[in-house]
Amino acid sequence: MPSLGLNKTWQRLLSLKPTKHDQDQAHGIDRVDSTLSDDPWNESGIFETPSHTELLPYAIPDAAQIDGHVRLSSLHYKPLNEAKQDIRILNITSGVGEESVICSLQQFSCSHKYPHYTALSYCWGTLVDAVSITVDGAPVSVTVNLASALRSLRSKGHSHIWVDALCINQNDKIERGQQILRMKAIYRNAATTIAWLGPDTKNQADTAFQRLKVLATRKPEDEFENAIAALFTGYTAWRNDPGWSSIKALMDFAYWKRTWIIQELALSRSVLFWWGQSSIGLDILDTAMANLRDRKPKDYFESGYKDILYLLVIVGKTRSKHGRESKGMNLERILTFSCRSLASEPRDKIFGVLGLSSDGSELIPNPDYRKPLDAILRELTISMLLRQDSKGKIGPSDLICIDNPTVPKRAELPSWVIDWTKIWTGPAGNFWASSVERGLQSGYLASGRSNANPRISDDGMVLTIRGYVFDRVCSLSAVYLIGGKKPKAFLSEGMPGPASEHSLRENVYGGEGDLFDAIWRSLIADRIAHKKGELSTKQAPSFYGSHFAYLWSENSTQSKGERLKHTYDCLTAVKSFPIYGRTLEDWSRFSPSESNAIERTADYDEISVQDFGISRSSIGSEPNGMEFIYACKFRDMFHRRLLMTRKGYVGLAHAQSEIGDMICVLEGCTVPMILRPCNRGFRLVGDAYVHGVMNGEHWQAQPLSSIQEFDLK
Repeated sequence: MPSLGLNKTWQRLLSLKPTKHDQDQAHGIDRVDSTLSDDPWNESGIFETPSHTELLPYAIPDAAQIDGHVRLSSLHYKPLNEAKQDIRILNITSGVGEESVICSLQQFSCSHKYPHYTALSYCWGTLVDAVSITVDGAPVSVTVNLASALRSLRSKGHSHIWVDALCINQNDKIERGQQILRMKAIYRNAATTIAWLGPDTKNQADTAFQRLKVLATRKPEDEFENAIAALFTGYTAWRNDPGWSSIKALMDFAYWKRTWIIQELALSRSVLFWWGQSSIGLDILDTAMANLRDRKPKDYFESGYKDILYLLVIVGKTRSKHGRESKGMNLERILTFSCRSLASEPRDKIFGVLGLSSDGSELIPNPDYRKPLDAILRELTISMLLRQDSKGKIGPSDLICIDNPTVPKRAELPSWVIDWTKIWTGPAGNFWASSVERGLQSGYLASGRSNANPRISDDGMVLTIRGYVFDRVCSLSAVYLIGGKKPKAFLSEGMPGPASEHSLRENVYGGEGDLFDAIWRSLIADRIAHKKGELSTKQAPSFYGSHFAYLWSENSTQSKGERLKHTYDCLTAVKSFPIYGRTLEDWSRFSPSESNAIERTADYDEISVQDFGISRSSIGSEPNGMEFIYACKFRDMFHRRLLMTRKGYVGLAHAQSEIGDMICVLEGCTVPMILRPCNRGFRLVGDAYVHGVMNGEHWQAQPLSSIQEFDLK
């Protein structure tokens, strides 16, 4: 694994407390100072950072139902010897049926060999109606769910158990951090892992597991087809089907939402799901869910369905198969897929998946529960920014653009830090957290092939990157955002700028046909749509312009499918946005003098078309805008504003952008960045697409002597 290559300054930061950074450092390069600008927009005060900010959600919503705590006040732990790789094992000594659980803790050195034990994966629950068990002769209050799991294990002869709530001293933050680094070995060396879903109070487990086996094997064939038919017959018929109603009960378990189970299932050699006295293997669940996903259930299908799917995606990509070690996923990717998971301790949203990631132990070598969450977020971002590949090269700095675009950044956190707390609590966290989905790996070269060379201040609060100012935001369209306690789309108003003085015939792109081309390409960031789950790096074909022309025509009234309709609504909401004196809708009616032949792209993903409810006949040889709308959906129209710059360029801007914001091209960044001046520095607003500078046109035209430094705060 390549070394992170962290610089000496950052190596000292872990022991420092944040202090105010207010000194400029001269490096022989011009430093951009926001207080020296003579720009008229500065006098309006629009660059001021908002004084109000939302409180940090230190408790993830509803997570209290996921991870509670045992009461250990009367239990005394012997310290673990890290050098000997000590662990504790819970030994259940006596009791049958509903009798109280009596057990003891035994300590083992695992530096040479692990003892024989069963690992328990379960949802802690809460201490409401707590149950008392006996550990080392002392009464300990545990959750009802844990007590039920221990009694079930006891009844089936599992006497030596590793269970996190009791085998780790939950009151010792140092030990908790140390044991996190041992989770991988603990689960991999367990004889088996029992995933306890809960007691089968309504006798549904056998029916649910039988339905999963039918879905996995597709046998008996008639039973499989009848089950699928019931799923699509209608909501009432589906709910009245015993198999599906039992599956619903299965998916309703809080277990699937717990962050820690991702690692527990992926690292284990053997996994059995227990629901009361019934059990089923992980392989059956995985295959059944894959076959169910292929049938594309309706949107009203249970929310737990998606929780299980995201869980199985991570498990499938990180789990060792056939004795071969998995290459795994990096921490950023795992954090993306695990956004839906919950934990009462926010640090566990990160610490709980470290053992799975290919780079987790290097990015966070010493998990520390004593550190504030904001410090962990900042240190993680710095480690990700400064890591090096096998050739000693630091990767692109675009990752600082990962955010929740529907809400303003928190003033107390540096704007360049990835604020996972805002992403976790957003309704589309998995989408916003993905650098792939956000278009940060789409093959753009805004800064040419320059290497990233970010510098971090001694207190870890300021990120300095070199680059050039390109332009300023002149006008912005409305934008659809998703938010609220019950997330739904709402329209945020546009920000029209001053009357344009740009000449239509002398626009920055050339003729009117060139401007038309720039406009429709900007709407899709000049890329085709997804292909087989990955964002395409292929430039949009020229005939997409003809599809754009059919967006609001009389011939574009056919059904667009429910999901694509949202994207169409986003486009319709901005059709009155003025560009060079014409609305976007007017531009869609523009006919270039030399039009391209109408044809259907061979790169269009037909499987995805079917997924969005579009008939093949609707995307035949005649243009109807469907491919264009499809591309718009996957270019993130939900949280981007149409943009015009002072020089007359068009593009897409981050949802939180404002008129007067600076558009900069920064070293090692593949996309332009929108910055807002603050106290002797800048706040990062987010990324942008500006047609005409995405391939390094502006960067390559600038002399190296004029490069500037930007202090991001």
